[in-house]
Amino acid sequence: IAIIAILAAMLLPALSKDVSQASGRDIPVGKPIVGSKIFSHESEIHASAVIMDPGNYEPYPPEKLGREREITLGKYSGRRVLSYRLSRLGLVKGAENLSDLVRRVRCLSDRLKRALSDEELIELCR
Repeated sequence: IAIIAILAAMLLPALSKDVSQASGRDIPVGKPIVGSKIFSHESEIHASAVIMDPGNYEPYPPEKLGREREITLGKYSGRRVLSYRLSRLGLVKGAENLSDLVRRVRCLSDRLKRALSDEELIELCR
């Protein structure tokens, strides 16, 4: 039965997308199992908890659905999320530079009305 549940969960997003297209109704991005952003985390407290232990906010690993976890950097992100993203890009910033960079990340994200890409973060680090 566990295998059937896992297979159903893996097939459900594709089926849901087909139904969405046929009905002309969008799938809410936060919709459990099928939403495009269910494994996306931005806010400092939320994302920090996921970085420490994904089970804090994710009932199952995204890989079970053929998805990936995404820690985004936006206007609600802080030092820990910024440090995490910088380390994933192989960039290191001193603690004294992080506060200024967090401020700049938040300002740019707010102006763009979206999370920042890796390229935009790299540009801000220059």
